[in-house]
Amino acid sequence: MTIKSNTQRQLDALKEVRSLLAKPSAWTKGAYARDPEGNPTKTDATVACCFCLSGAICKVIGAPMEDEGHDALVRTLFPNGDSGSAIQFNDDPFRTHDEVLIKIDSGIAYLEAR
Repeated sequence: MTIKSNTQRQLDALKEVRSLLAKPSAWTKGAYARDPEGNPTKTDATVACCFCLSGAICKVIGAPMEDEGHDALVRTLFPNGDSGSAIQFNDDPFRTHDEVLIKIDSGIAYLEAR
């Protein structure tokens, strides 16, 4: 049995976040997750079909924002920020889907280089 390092677990999680948000229709602002009608919902709801950056992290790790796993991934993406940094970044009125993917890609590249 292979035991994964924290870096490898974070890398795997960010790749899954990237995959979850790959399509523009899977990304949202102003809510952690939304259902097909656009209503806010919980990230673990079966009807959740799109997520903000922070919500996608919660969905992938299966834990709330207050979880250390969430904070660790946010710190990888925003080294000088806090858990709210992903929300502020994602919900900026001028933020685009492509910019969110670029931010995730930069976190993946950082972890791959470690």
